[in-house]
Amino acid sequence: TEDLYFDWFSDNIEARGGLQIFSWKTVESYSNVDFLNQTDTERDLFDPEKIAELALRLRFLLPTENEQYLEVYFFPRFTTSRLPGAGNRNNLFPNDYYAAGSDSDFSGLGISSDYTVQMEISNNRDWMLYGSDKERSRPQFAVRYQTIIFDETDLSFFYFDGYERKPQLVMKKDSSILPVSSGGDNRLYMIHKYNPAKKAGFTFQGVYESLLYKGEMLYHEYE
Repeated sequence: TEDLYFDWFSDNIEARGGLQIFSWKTVESYSNVDFLNQTDTERDLFDPEKIAELALRLRFLLPTENEQYLEVYFFPRFTTSRLPGAGNRNNLFPNDYYAAGSDSDFSGLGISSDYTVQMEISNNRDWMLYGSDKERSRPQFAVRYQTIIFDETDLSFFYFDGYERKPQLVMKKDSSILPVSSGGDNRLYMIHKYNPAKKAGFTFQGVYESLLYKGEMLYHEYE
């Protein structure tokens, strides 16, 4: 999706609010630090597009000799993902599973043996689980400090407190979600669960003579 935002700025402060797409990465390949935006893996599992996030970003230009910035991010509402389900060419559970014997993987869900079970991804928001009682309304924050060292190296440090963007998949035993019986619907729905996460790290990139160097480091803690 495209971003759509409003800007206000003075000599030392910039405020930007609206739907925004962010990028903290320095490497061209897959980046662990490029996590602020949710992605749409339903359309493309291997190279998903970012989903614009409703956010407020404040950027402060610090009054120092070298150029230094402090950015503060606020996300008022969490954006859920969409995973490829039934009918999608990247469906994660394309096959039926045969539940045979009392020690089958599905016996704990009240499914008897000797018949097949279909597992399916559900993107139903009403069924999604969260690691906070505020659910999607749990506020999320991030701060980022950027500077230049050795004249030619961009360096940034960041901290994030919010939800893990990638959902955990959960088979919920609730009969209203999982209508399972030996004579009826043997479909199990894998539903999303979003856990709180804290992330911190740094990025750098610069040039030394004809050599381009860059890198990233991430500490990731989640429930």
